[in-house]
Amino acid sequence: MAQGVSIVLSSRNGAQPLLTTLSHMQKQVARVPWEVVLVANVETDNTVRTALSFWENCPIPIRVVRDGRLGLDQGACEAKYEVLGFLDDRSWIAPNWVQMANEAFVRDPTLGAVGSVCEPVFEIPEPEWFRKCHPLYAILTESDLNQRHEPFTYLYGAGLCVRKSTWSQLIQGGFRSLSGDELQGQLRESVDTELTLAIRLAGWKIGTERRLQLRRLIAAEHLRWIYLRRLQRHAAASRVLFDAYTSDNLSMRMGLKGRFRQLWWFQTALSFMELAHLPKGTISAVISKGENRQDVIEVERIVGRILGLLRWWKRYGWSCRHVRYAPWRLRRPDEYLRRPRQPRVQYS
Repeated sequence: MAQGVSIVLSSRNGAQPLLTTLSHMQKQVARVPWEVVLVANVETDNTVRTALSFWENCPIPIRVVRDGRLGLDQGACEAKYEVLGFLDDRSWIAPNWVQMANEAFVRDPTLGAVGSVCEPVFEIPEPEWFRKCHPLYAILTESDLNQRHEPFTYLYGAGLCVRKSTWSQLIQGGFRSLSGDELQGQLRESVDTELTLAIRLAGWKIGTERRLQLRRLIAAEHLRWIYLRRLQRHAAASRVLFDAYTSDNLSMRMGLKGRFRQLWWFQTALSFMELAHLPKGTISAVISKGENRQDVIEVERIVGRILGLLRWWKRYGWSCRHVRYAPWRLRRPDEYLRRPRQPRVQYS
């Protein structure tokens, strides 16, 4: 695989914001070869024609891949360089983004995926609740990194970069999204999350690179409280099958009690119990908008998880077994070793 960067750019009827995104790409200062692979999803507004016309005088190659889904697998297949950079039509990368993405993977050959620092840009004044809820919008700020003291178990946020040989290794090993194509048209961030969970389980390192900087435009209609509630609900529902990637599920030394807790009906009952502990938030969520109330957002998370559990009830147990015994993941010796029993203390 040739060393360089392939920007896999997804656009879904986004001709106008796409032009701004492309203009930022044209300002790149890079010493490595790179290209743009434009994935056109359900185009009805001449997005492709507009983009190609705008890019006409740029020396960097651009290719178009038509895909009716929101997933970027087809774009990744078509990419010819080792570094895959996933962006959407509202992501504005810094002038050195391509160069920094390439350097991150060249510097560390064990790195499978790396995330970008993503700052928001607002079409309307920032709502007071946004700072607490910004991860739902694929935003990962410098402040988030400063406050984090633990390594990432998965990556979120716009500007995800993946080593193509890592991605190919997963696909050839049989990795497929647990939800199939059913999430492809809903939340791209959930698909990215699952991919980085799988990359880490396959034995590759994941992390963030502070020098990878971009800004993401948040549309005015996405800054309404009712949209946030719906977004939280859908995000929680889409992550239900990711229980399969938890250390509890992957452990081969789990006893009967641990396996019992992994059962679908137990998780469903647990979520209903969580909801019962938030009576005020639940009532507010039902009878009003509950604006600026964090307990209402927490209720939406729990409700979303319940809806996801109900939706995936046939696939939940299968997904846990599928990942636990997946041929593409790296097994660690400690998964098979039972914890030694502590000697009983005898009192004289």
